[in-house]
Amino acid sequence: IYDLYINRTTAGVDGTDIGLFASIDGGSVWSTSVVDSNINGHTNVGGIAGYVNNGIIYSSTVRKRVKASDGETTKTANVNNVTGTTDVGGLAGLLNDSQITWYSYNASQVGGTTNVGGLAGEMTGTAATKNLITDSSNRGYMSDTETYAQGYGVISGSTGVGGLVGKMNVTSTT
Repeated sequence: IYDLYINRTTAGVDGTDIGLFASIDGGSVWSTSVVDSNINGHTNVGGIAGYVNNGIIYSSTVRKRVKASDGETTKTANVNNVTGTTDVGGLAGLLNDSQITWYSYNASQVGGTTNVGGLAGEMTGTAATKNLITDSSNRGYMSDTETYAQGYGVISGSTGVGGLVGKMNVTSTT
């Protein structure tokens, strides 16, 4: 999916759970790619999904254009592709007892204020075995013509900012 545009920045219901999918509850997303997006929300903002509960994101990407595979370089150099205030991630804003796996990656520019991450803004839940990120990455350098200086994999925020996850808040119960 190229050039997806969403602008729902108002605090409250209208600005919550913003992404290609607002929320994934008990489901999965396979092999989905969002390229050169402009996704703006307030809370729980992600390129693939704003909120994921008991779900899995498999082999999915959020990235800028790459000349070698797309025929042209990014149209969004130095521009945030995913933006919000709280729980903002390249792929998912808030993961609850959920996973990102199978070579999923972010190579877009992500910006927010609190809990901002390359893959997920925040991971939370009570099942440590369900909250997993495996074989996935945040990529800042794509080729000789696409670099971090154009915003590939750049993550920015004020509090709780991480290359993969902005905030981990998982408690295990036995």
